[in-house]
Amino acid sequence: MVLNRRYPWQTPDAPGDGPHSSPTAKVIAFRPKARLTRSWPQNPSALRPASPVKSLQQYENGGDDDDYGHRMMVNAAAFVACVGLVTVGLWLAIKIADFQRDQDCVLAGRLNCGQISVVKNLH
Repeated sequence: MVLNRRYPWQTPDAPGDGPHSSPTAKVIAFRPKARLTRSWPQNPSALRPASPVKSLQQYENGGDDDDYGHRMMVNAAAFVACVGLVTVGLWLAIKIADFQRDQDCVLAGRLNCGQISVVKNLH
């Protein structure tokens, strides 16, 4: 069931009035602007300003000096360093969580908050 709601800004229905018809409504036709035609130069490098750098060829590596063994050793060392950092980070997170748990226990007023390690004698 559709209810016709009236809002304060709406006028009462009149014959021929729809949501888009109004005596003051006008349709404006928007025309696209004329396309600008520009003749581009045949040589695109003529548009670029002169580079302040003389030449970058002295910094290019031709691949002749590539030491594969040294590069693999550096990659292995970087991998070991990353694994070490992740391990230390995990250990630190676990220790901080343990200290926080113990501190919460003490601040709550409980007794015997420390962990008790029991060694079983197997006789």
